[in-house]
Amino acid sequence: MNVTKPIVTLPENPLDRIRMTAFDRALAESAIRRGEYIAELILEATNAVRSLFGSVKIKTQTSAAHRLGPTG
Repeated sequence: MNVTKPIVTLPENPLDRIRMTAFDRALAESAIRRGEYIAELILEATNAVRSLFGSVKIKTQTSAAHRLGPTG
């Protein structure tokens, strides 16, 4: 397999690829961190709900025949 080497090495931080002022860079970095924080909160909440309902056995209150009723 022939692997092509990149002509230019890209920086690790994607924001370094974009030209912007220091103020805009600070805003962009804070937006990224805020998004990561919200994503972590969502994952923690999902895991908490999953662990809560994982231990609860859910059973139907009525049978299927009772729900259908008479069909005649």
